[in-house]
Amino acid sequence: MTSRRPRRERPKVSSDAAKVLRPTLELPAWSVASEEQAQEIHDVSLRLLEEAGIAFYDDESVEILRSNGVEVDDEQIARFDRETIEHFLKMPPPTFEHTARNPEKSVILGDNHIVFAPVAGPPFAHDMERGRREGTLADLENFIKMSNATPYLHQQGTEIVVPGDVPFHERALDINYAHI
Repeated sequence: MTSRRPRRERPKVSSDAAKVLRPTLELPAWSVASEEQAQEIHDVSLRLLEEAGIAFYDDESVEILRSNGVEVDDEQIARFDRETIEHFLKMPPPTFEHTARNPEKSVILGDNHIVFAPVAGPPFAHDMERGRREGTLADLENFIKMSNATPYLHQQGTEIVVPGDVPFHERALDINYAHI
């Protein structure tokens, strides 16, 4: 009769998520635009919202807009006045928690909190064997696995690489499914 070796228990691995620093920006904020330039961009965007508007094709959205004082015409073009926009711009809190399925991986967004994430949207993938090529769904899935494996990326975007082998009309669904 042969004896079996006792099964070794896997060592318990503590979560790296709790050990990784959640950095904050201690330097003053830097902007590519001056205060005057930023205000000019804001003013032009408000003018576009007032004059050109935005088309909404969802009846529920149109009703929500109308109930909040936004003018929506028969073609479902919503035009926003400055006061309405300014009112709603004051509502969000300076920070909020982006909640993860694993609470240890939730992140704080806003204020001076820094969140590291992989790039989003490149059309090409690259590896040592095949070089630079159009991204595939398999590449996307591998990048997602690598992103999940490192505790130094706090969250993921959607398209870490564009899966060019998936038809465009199905792509958004397949990308979201890959993240699940």
